[in-house]
Amino acid sequence: MMCRLLLIKSKSPRDISDYLGEFARKCQKSEEYQGHGWGIDYFDGEKWQTHKEINPIWMADFSNYWNVKICIVHARSAYKNEGIIIENNMPFTSYGLSFVFNGELQKVRINIEGRIGAEKIFNLILKFYHKSIKSAVTKTISVLNRRTEYIRANNFIIVDHNDMSILVNSQYSENEKYFQLHKYISDKIFI
Repeated sequence: MMCRLLLIKSKSPRDISDYLGEFARKCQKSEEYQGHGWGIDYFDGEKWQTHKEINPIWMADFSNYWNVKICIVHARSAYKNEGIIIENNMPFTSYGLSFVFNGELQKVRINIEGRIGAEKIFNLILKFYHKSIKSAVTKTISVLNRRTEYIRANNFIIVDHNDMSILVNSQYSENEKYFQLHKYISDKIFI
């Protein structure tokens, strides 16, 4: 079971309801079930907002997302259909960072708090986060590569709320068609 991620960053605030609707349709039609809830962190022009639901994203109303400059969205696919509670829905947010994850790591040997694997990865990043998020991510990936028997995929996106910078990690060992992250860039928007 694999999740789906979306990031939108615009030069000026915009209505993102059509983007969210298309994302929801892709989740509903996915070869992997992505209906164990969803969440979004977004900047509304004044402050960061968070919204999470336990219902599938394709059941959501997107009419309130009309003044967004940046957002990070996650549609959840719970591992083994377990832990389906709203607290396990991403984005996870801490220290002014939003984090979403898609992947599967098998037989990971790390001792760190977290209800689910994605939260453990985020907490490992936060453990190494002192001045540079890039450095923290580099250390985390190094630890995971050494202490994981098999990484099917380790894709994640982090957004820094302070400067709205974005860090993307894309790592997979199989099924490139499914796990490869795609981007669209124009002079007005980055997706």
